[in-house]
Amino acid sequence: MEILTPMLNRDNIIFFTKMAYNKLSVKAASEDDLESVGSHQEEEEVWFDFFSYTLDVAAQYVLFLLKAKSQELLGVLEPSIVEEIIERAIKFYRADIHYDAHLLFEALCKLRKCESVFQLLDQERAKIIEKEESIIAAQDNIKPTLTWKI
Repeated sequence: MEILTPMLNRDNIIFFTKMAYNKLSVKAASEDDLESVGSHQEEEEVWFDFFSYTLDVAAQYVLFLLKAKSQELLGVLEPSIVEEIIERAIKFYRADIHYDAHLLFEALCKLRKCESVFQLLDQERAKIIEKEESIIAAQDNIKPTLTWKI
């Protein structure tokens, strides 16, 4: 991955993101024998780190991607990946006061089929509440176990 990382730029980031996603999808779908489980996990970690890095780079160049490569971005990548890129870009640029995130929110509304930013906020609120409830429900199912050493 050290060879690929310096090669990433705004023109090829979609290709490398799709490649990393496909590698992770293929690895998750395949079953290996017990001997190669350790190497499989290491390889999967490398691809996951590379995929995360490509999402970060894509978030840096998101305005270029949305303006110049919008058809490729939306046609090649899964909608959930594009959403993640936009969400990372919003987090990345939120500290910059002069950054206009209007295009990012428009793209996110388009992806989620929202008519307004308020509907987008309502969806986010519902998603957060659902995630919080699932965490609480998971904690309720955990029963403490006591083990005694003799």
